[in-house]
Amino acid sequence: MVSIELQREVGSVEVTSQPIVDVKVNGQVAGKTPLTLKLPAVAQTIELSKPGYRTISKTVTPSAQKTVSVKVQLQTELTARLAAAPPQYTNSAGIRLKLFHPTDFNMGAPRSELGQRANEFQRTIKLTKPFYASLHEITKEQYARFKANGSSAGADNFPVTSVSWSDAAAYCNWLSAKEHLQPVYVLHSDILAGVNKSADGYRLLTEAEWEWLARRAGRKTQTIFPWGDKSVVPPMSGNISDESARGHADFYVPKYNDGHAEMAPVGSFPAEPSGLFDLAGNAGEWVHDYYSLEPPNAGEVDVDPLGPDYGDAHVVKGSSWRSGTRTELRGAYRDGLNGTRDDIGFRIGRYVYGGSK
Repeated sequence: MVSIELQREVGSVEVTSQPIVDVKVNGQVAGKTPLTLKLPAVAQTIELSKPGYRTISKTVTPSAQKTVSVKVQLQTELTARLAAAPPQYTNSAGIRLKLFHPTDFNMGAPRSELGQRANEFQRTIKLTKPFYASLHEITKEQYARFKANGSSAGADNFPVTSVSWSDAAAYCNWLSAKEHLQPVYVLHSDILAGVNKSADGYRLLTEAEWEWLARRAGRKTQTIFPWGDKSVVPPMSGNISDESARGHADFYVPKYNDGHAEMAPVGSFPAEPSGLFDLAGNAGEWVHDYYSLEPPNAGEVDVDPLGPDYGDAHVVKGSSWRSGTRTELRGAYRDGLNGTRDDIGFRIGRYVYGGSK
C-alpha cells in the first residue's frame, strides 16, 4: 500500500495600482495596494476599486513557479464614461442628442447693446461638465409617448408646446426611468421639491448651457445672435416672425421670408453652428433655472450654474415664430414664466457624468 499526501500548490500575486485602491479576492476584502497575496494555484478573481473610479476586475491563476503581477491604473468614472460616450446617439424615445465639451464664456449683455433688457445680467461662466443636448425641440409625437397633449394641435413632428415647466421636468424623469438613469427632479405632483445635482439623468438645459450653445458653440468668437453679430437676418436662419406672419404676430421682420406663418416642423431649417436646430425661432424653450432678477456679485465666476434654488417662475430662452424684434432674437434674451404658452416648448440634455470630477 502506497500512501501519497498531496500538497496544495500556492503562488504569489503582486498587486499594484495608481492610485491606491481597495482589493478584493473572490469577493473577500484583501487590503489596499500595493499588496502581495499568497493564493491557491487556481483561477482567482481580483477586484480593484475606489470611490469615484471605474472598478476593474482581473482573473489570474497563481503559480508556484513564478510571481504573477497585476498592475493597473484606474480611470476616474468621468474619464471612463467620456471614453465610452459617443459623439451622438439616439435614445429610447427616438431623440437624437449631441455631446458637447463646453468652454468658458460671458453670459448676458452690456447695457450698451442695442435691444438689451435690464434682466440680462452679465456673468462670467465656467462650464466644466461635458453634456448632451437634443438636436431638436421635443416633438408632439415624442411627448405623446409620455402624456397626451391635446392643447397643442398639429402634426407629430412639430414642437410640443403649451406644456408647463413641471410637465417638461416630469418628461425628463420619465425618460431617465426608461433608461435606468438617476432622475434629476424630485416632483410631488406638479411641485418641484428638489433637484439631484449629481444625477446623470435627463433634464432641461441650464440657462448657461442654452446661451453657450446659441452664442459660442461651434463659433470662433461669441456672437450676439445665433447666426452672428449682424442684425440683418440671413435667409433660412430660423422660423421667426416674417412677412408671412403679418397679422399673426405683433411685430415682424421686413423682407424676411421663412415660409411658415406660424410653427414649423422641427429641423425645417439648416443646423446652426452648434449643430443643433431651431435655437433661433420656432418655439421658445423652457430651461432648468428658476427665474431671478438678482444681479451677480462683482468679479464672481459661476461654475456649472444651475440657477437659484427657489423661485416663482422659470426661465424661458430663445425666440419663437412670433418673435420679430431685435431684443427677442438675441441669444442673451431671457424671460420668466409661470404657466404655459402656445409658442413655448423645450429640448432636453443630460450630463455624461453627473457626479463630481
